[in-house]
Amino acid sequence: MDTREIHIKGGSLSGLTTAISLTNHGIPTTVHESLSQTSMKTSNTDFLSILRAYNKRDPLDELKEFKLNLKPIKSIRRVCKINPEFSETVINRDYHIVRVGVNAKDTLQNQLRSKALKSGVDLKFEAKGNVNAEVIATGTPKTKINIFGQGYCFEGLNIEDDMVYLIYDDEIAPRGYVYIVSDGKEGTLVSVNFEKSKFPKTKELLDLAIRNNPFLKRVTKGAVVTGCISGGGYYSRDPYLELYDNKSICVGEAAGLQDATRGFGIRYAILSGCIGAQSIIDHEDYCLLLKKYFGDEFKNNYIERAKLQSR
Repeated sequence: MDTREIHIKGGSLSGLTTAISLTNHGIPTTVHESLSQTSMKTSNTDFLSILRAYNKRDPLDELKEFKLNLKPIKSIRRVCKINPEFSETVINRDYHIVRVGVNAKDTLQNQLRSKALKSGVDLKFEAKGNVNAEVIATGTPKTKINIFGQGYCFEGLNIEDDMVYLIYDDEIAPRGYVYIVSDGKEGTLVSVNFEKSKFPKTKELLDLAIRNNPFLKRVTKGAVVTGCISGGGYYSRDPYLELYDNKSICVGEAAGLQDATRGFGIRYAILSGCIGAQSIIDHEDYCLLLKKYFGDEFKNNYIERAKLQSR
């Protein structure tokens, strides 16, 4: 087993997960985060997101296989899919509502940060200069953004809190969708846009829909906006080709490990961190381990995305 100190660049989901796995195996690990704790809190709004199943595998069970236990806000069984022509409710027991961000104690980031500190990870904020890191976990490359999300946090949304709502309408979210979730008090409504030429209009289209779309008008009536959400994501056509930066391995969206069909990246961020750590611990090939675990998931997701882009 490798016991040399490992340095990780980036202190969010994938970086923290990698660090936890390494230190739990006795490997000294330092995480270098470029932002300060204060700036991370003031520049980010906590919001609700979705952790969903792939290939009929509950994502929380997948994480437990790597000895990582994370607590969702709640687990749900129902998903309501809506488009201009019809709506349907699908029963699925493997959807989990999670909180993303750095402010509340129950966010995924803070759950992982707490575990990292308890396991002995050296977490450095405001890390400046070049870091000779074995692991790159810096998130979405700004020059490669091909998913853009924008939306709002609310109190008092008029929706059932045991259901995720997905709205497919190109007039609102070009080539993407709007998702709406609530924990009974706080809720999130986000447009996920896959049409790059229309990224600048994401907020405008969503605001127009909130004013005029009958369903969104009903959902938001009387609700109070408590925060704004905005950010980009990156899916690679073939992330297996982007797993290395010289001799460093790349985890999460630093390698484009993202669901090209739906834009969900939380599962891939955390699992790639676990697998990246495994490759270091056992001196195994990182790419081969990822391929063994995910197989053709990325390829199949990209094929579905190509179909959606050409419709």
